[in-house]
Amino acid sequence: MIRKAALTILLTLVTVAVAVPAALADSSGKNTLETIEYLRMPHGEPALTPEQALARQDWQTLPGKTPNFGYEDDAFWYRMPLPAGKTRLILAIRYPHLDNIRFWPLTNGQPGEMVQTGDQYPFAERPMPHSNFLLPITRIPEANNGILLRIQTRGAHHVPMELWEPRSLLAQLSTEDQLHALYYGVLITIILFSLMVFVGLREKIYLYYLATTASFLFLLASLRGITYPLLWPESPA
Repeated sequence: MIRKAALTILLTLVTVAVAVPAALADSSGKNTLETIEYLRMPHGEPALTPEQALARQDWQTLPGKTPNFGYEDDAFWYRMPLPAGKTRLILAIRYPHLDNIRFWPLTNGQPGEMVQTGDQYPFAERPMPHSNFLLPITRIPEANNGILLRIQTRGAHHVPMELWEPRSLLAQLSTEDQLHALYYGVLITIILFSLMVFVGLREKIYLYYLATTASFLFLLASLRGITYPLLWPESPA
């Protein structure tokens, strides 16, 4: 009976972890990213400055809204215009396993000060302390504003980008983090319960439950980028 209950709880948590944050998402403060262009530089070619990259004639329009090139270690440049409206915005890259991200705000086609981040850099150096990559942007009035990115990674090149108003994004992230903390707490409770039952009954099956649940907890936390800031913030990948 206990085994079935534990398995049911684990399966329910998987469903909650995937479905509930998406169902509660409030997109009222999310801005639409216009056409995204990309430039692919094969691994090993000389690095480009942002001015050199912008001057290239072989930019291509990205089919769709989310860059996803699989497991590639090439360098990819992205550029996109900013919509008119709010002065302050945040570009959220909601995939925490990108190695190297370089970001430049564009004003009338000219790159501004570079911001560098990624999971190869200490967590304390991120522009905003979160497991996802959050890049603040300040629009210059009466100018053509845009974004220039250079991203290179050894893992999956998956770059889900969203443009948010700061207050809306922080409220959204707070809701998601609270929900994730809830099921992390349930998993920890299951781990402690399994440990107590194992100590009392000395049945190895509960030790297996403990190990399985702890592994599942670690997997979920790693996929969301939680283990990095909590366990080894000064030891980048």
